Amino acid sequence: MSQLELHQSEQRKKRLSWRLLSIGIVVLAVLTALVHLVLGLGTFWVASHGPAPVGSTPQGLVTIATLFLLNCIGYLALLVAFYLPWFKQVTTPHGYKPGASGMTRLCRPTAFKPSSKIFLLPL
Repeated sequence: MSQLELHQSEQRKKRLSWRLLSIGIVVLAVLTALVHLVLGLGTFWVASHGPAPVGSTPQGLVTIATLFLLNCIGYLALLVAFYLPWFKQVTTPHGYKPGASGMTRLCRPTAFKPSSKIFLLPL
């Protein structure tokens, strides 16, 4: 095999691994959102039908159910934001880079200087 064929083979393997990772992210995020949706709707049902479980109040159950539903919406919003094209442009400061994951930092951290004046202040 030539050097070019080896490079192309490595590129295919990387693309396949990123596709599998993307599929895994989508599946796990959707499953987590569904679990939160079921828990939220189930908690609303318990709060509206029948007595509340021992040690809980209907208002507390409604609060918990609302939080479950907000978590469901949050997971779906994160999933959408993860795949939006503008999000990839924001996280890659110099436009598209072949082979980049799209998660390049916008700013580079400055080096830590222990001799900074804040460390020289008397306590």
